[in-house]
Amino acid sequence: MDSNNYRVNFFGKPNIIVAGKERKIRSKRVFALMASVQANAQPLSRQEVQDYLWLRDEEIEESVYAGRLRVLLYSNKDFIEQFLDVGVSEIAFKDKSFDSEFLSDIQVFNALVEWETLDSLKDAVELYKGEFMQGFELKDASFEFTDLLLRQRAYWQHKVTEILDKIVTHLLTGRRKADLSEAMFYVQKSLAINPLRDESQIQLAKLYCKNNQQQQAISQLQNYLNQVQNSLNLSVGKEVLQLLEDLQNQHPQVDTSEYCS
Repeated sequence: MDSNNYRVNFFGKPNIIVAGKERKIRSKRVFALMASVQANAQPLSRQEVQDYLWLRDEEIEESVYAGRLRVLLYSNKDFIEQFLDVGVSEIAFKDKSFDSEFLSDIQVFNALVEWETLDSLKDAVELYKGEFMQGFELKDASFEFTDLLLRQRAYWQHKVTEILDKIVTHLLTGRRKADLSEAMFYVQKSLAINPLRDESQIQLAKLYCKNNQQQQAISQLQNYLNQVQNSLNLSVGKEVLQLLEDLQNQHPQVDTSEYCS
């Protein structure tokens, strides 16, 4: 098998890229297997993997599920063995160096974040093509797997939002002159992930003010307020309301000092 440039992508629509081209996989359950192992810091027992991959039927014996797992692993062995350590009792993701030919987008993301430079953080968020395994559905999915997808989606949305905050801070407090348009770009990426996040809405409004776009800031906050008011069981924080009131009254004390050049 050609072992050049294999990549498993979990962000956005899950896929497998080999030498720049998407590779077709026989079973969607392979992605479910990879995701289940990727999401756990510890190796998974074969029993745990089976619990993720199949909705249990009390009338079906345990040996049947064990057999299904063996078939899945064997029929996709040429691919799975590049990413997973498959033992007699446990399955785990292989530890890979950043320059390995076999990596997941999550492994690359984590390596870039650890470098903590502005460029590496930008490269990391570019890997986030959408929520974890966006649109992925598995026939007869177990409750454990459905819960794993929900938890992983929430985790990575929060993680990427944190990284976007760091990028904006780098841009606005670094030694070089603040690039407001670039900072706005990354705040808007944060809002694309979570449009109901007060902190990002305030951040963007203040950036508009810093760029002498007060009316744009007012429109943005008004639209946000309307969006929240039309949602059930949601409300905006006091800081949003106060900022909007200050801007509408042309208050001279709207504080944008944190975004100084």
